[in-house]
Amino acid sequence: MPKKPHVAVSRPDVDEKTTLTPAEIMNKIRRQYSYGLKQCFKRVLKLDETASGTERLRFTIGERGNVTRAQTKGFGYDTLDKCVKDQAMTWRFSPPKDSDGDPTSITVTLALPFTGK
Repeated sequence: MPKKPHVAVSRPDVDEKTTLTPAEIMNKIRRQYSYGLKQCFKRVLKLDETASGTERLRFTIGERGNVTRAQTKGFGYDTLDKCVKDQAMTWRFSPPKDSDGDPTSITVTLALPFTGK
């Protein structure tokens, strides 16, 4: 029986302090975007059912709330790296604002542990 993909979304590190909190980012990814991440890992499990590891994702949320840049550092599967990066580039969040209420961009770093269960 094939293993089911599982991804844990950890609390992200955010480089700048804004109105968009790490908890909001984490919760949005868990609620709306984890399915796409699981689909990425499902492709890997078809090739290697013992695959597991942590993907590191660093992305920038622009002034409008869309992801403007994404970088991945994976655990040996280029197809997973590309898929996670492509997924992240479609994500949208509440537009971040600085302490003065002006639009700003932020950089987010996130660990995504993938396992097959």
